[in-house]
Amino acid sequence: ELYDIQADPSQSQNVIADRPQVAQRLRDAYEARWPGLLERAGEYTRTVLGSDAQNPLTLYSHDWHPTAGPISVWNQSQVEEMVPWNGFWAVRVARPGNYRFTLRHRGDYAAVPLRAATARLEIGTTRENPGQTAAVEKEVPDGATEVSFDVDLPAGDCFVQTWLTERSGTSRGAYYVEVKRL
Repeated sequence: ELYDIQADPSQSQNVIADRPQVAQRLRDAYEARWPGLLERAGEYTRTVLGSDAQNPLTLYSHDWHPTAGPISVWNQSQVEEMVPWNGFWAVRVARPGNYRFTLRHRGDYAAVPLRAATARLEIGTTRENPGQTAAVEKEVPDGATEVSFDVDLPAGDCFVQTWLTERSGTSRGAYYVEVKRL
C-alpha cells in the first residue's frame, strides 16, 4: 500500500498502482536496511544505570531478555496474573559505586505485597555466569511490598537478573526493579 499523506491524511486512497516507481524506490530502501541491521542483531541495547540524568532508574520486565517463559512480561494483565517468568537486563553501569536495587511486583505507586519467601539478585559481566560480580539473597518478611539490596559495582557492561521465590518453589523475576546510585 502507498498513500499520499498530504492529500489523503486518513489514508483512504491507496495510490500504489498510480506510482509504481515510488513504491519500488521505498521497497528498495527498506530492503537495503536489513543487511546492516542483521549484522548487529545479536548486540544488546543497554540501559544505563547510575547516570546523573536519571537516578533512580526503574528496570521493567517489559525489557527482559527472557530466560524462563516464552516472552517478557510486557503488559499489566501478565503482572496481575503473576506469571512465573523471568529474564535478565543488559545494563551499563555509568559510574562505579554503591547501588541500591529495590525489587517489586508493581511500581512504587502500588504497595502490593511480594509473593515470595526469598529474593535473589545476580549481577555479572557474562550471561553464562551472571552472579560473578554480585550474588545476594535474603528472606522476604511477610507482607513486605519490596526488598532491597545494596551492591558495590564497577563501571562497565553487565547483566542483571532477579528471582522472587515462593515457599512452594514457584519463582519469577521482579517485574519492577528500581536502581539508585547511592
